[in-house]
Amino acid sequence: MALTNCITRRELLVGSLQAGVASVLLPRLAWSADPPIDPNRFVMLADIHLSQDPAKIVRNTNPDENFQQAREQYMALNPRPAGLIVAGDCAYNQGEIADYRRLRELVSPITIPITFAMGNHDKREHFWTVFPEQQAKPSPVPGRQVTVVEAPLADWFVLDSLDKTNSTPGRLGEAQIKWLAEMLDRHPDKPAIVVAHHYPLTDPTKVTSALLDTNALYDVIVPRKRVKAFIFAHSHRWSHAKHEGLHLVNLAALAWLFDPTLPRGWHDAQLKSDGMRLTLNCLDTKHPAHGQSLELDWR
Repeated sequence: MALTNCITRRELLVGSLQAGVASVLLPRLAWSADPPIDPNRFVMLADIHLSQDPAKIVRNTNPDENFQQAREQYMALNPRPAGLIVAGDCAYNQGEIADYRRLRELVSPITIPITFAMGNHDKREHFWTVFPEQQAKPSPVPGRQVTVVEAPLADWFVLDSLDKTNSTPGRLGEAQIKWLAEMLDRHPDKPAIVVAHHYPLTDPTKVTSALLDTNALYDVIVPRKRVKAFIFAHSHRWSHAKHEGLHLVNLAALAWLFDPTLPRGWHDAQLKSDGMRLTLNCLDTKHPAHGQSLELDWR
């Protein structure tokens, strides 16, 4: 199927590149004052770690309250974004069904399409039980949560790097990487952004925490100049680097921090014809990183 060239005000077309790509359009509820949609604006969250217990405190923070605070902020954006992308670790620890039920409750007021990636603390089967509309039938990559989101200025390829629940390293697998290559080659001139939960392997001493098949992924996305950025989570650390002109962005966590001096928040992604501005909005507005923007110029 050909790429859609635009996103209408009423509907974001998600995953229409190939039949079976996972997609979701949650019920559309009233948005405050119903501001216009910017089809090239997206909100990104990472490491939300929601628990079935709304009062749960981990490392001196409440993930449930953090999610609600961020939700209030990005739902007030004007123009409003075309979609929300969650880069994995949606559940607290073991991907319990009750965790996803709480997630469902918390996203119910959100009126824009939501795309979820799977992280190492997620469990696909439990996620699909609570979010059956997210399960692709038939899936282009059997047993994986794969989504393509089309915007006028770029396509988002949201991948599934979950290998084993509550096991730190991640893996995309040969089938998913092969599928990605085939999909990228269909429209080689349109910018693409790849999103997954796990960060790339750059330090051999950290192999137990990273994306184990990083080299296989790089073999696909580095030579294909269509891919402009690889965005990931997992480390709970906000950072930016480059690999052969490819932007590598580690999103800040919304839940707990391993280093309390680091920022915690959500991201406002504004696509442009020649790049993207990614702005960090900290829950603590006094944090030095609050409002910090990355100007990602396309290679």
